[in-house]
Amino acid sequence: MAPTDPLKIGQKLVLWSQSSKLTSNASLNQQKRTKKIHYKVRNGDSFARIADKFNVSLAKIKRWNRTLSGKKYLQPGQSLILFVDITRQF
Repeated sequence: MAPTDPLKIGQKLVLWSQSSKLTSNASLNQQKRTKKIHYKVRNGDSFARIADKFNVSLAKIKRWNRTLSGKKYLQPGQSLILFVDITRQF
């Protein structure tokens, strides 16, 4: 779900808050917060707009999607893989 997608009646949401306790295994905690997303490019999308929407860097999007590395423009319908920290969306 993108941050700007509308909510639907009956839809369940997970809300995250920062905890004052730190776990001893920070990488495990990071893995629990990071989700792999298959994003379908829409009309008007660009690498920069998608990076801004999901709060990730442009370089990371290109690294996760190496098959697109030589392309300047995205086409509607293309699929991207994103690894998003679900606690940092807003």
